[in-house]
Amino acid sequence: MRIKVVMNSGKEYVLQMEKNDFQSIVMTEDESVRDELIEIHPSLYINPSHISSYEVMD
Repeated sequence: MRIKVVMNSGKEYVLQMEKNDFQSIVMTEDESVRDELIEIHPSLYINPSHISSYEVMD
């Protein structure tokens, strides 16, 4: 499945991963949004606290 991630800056990324996998990467165990750099794709790092929205595309 594809997920479109929109950052606060307006930058958009389209990722190929399952919704549950994406959520487990950007959320902590207590279900808060991570505030640290994470690798979401090889050589692509984002800070999930700067995600404006995400959309499951298929």
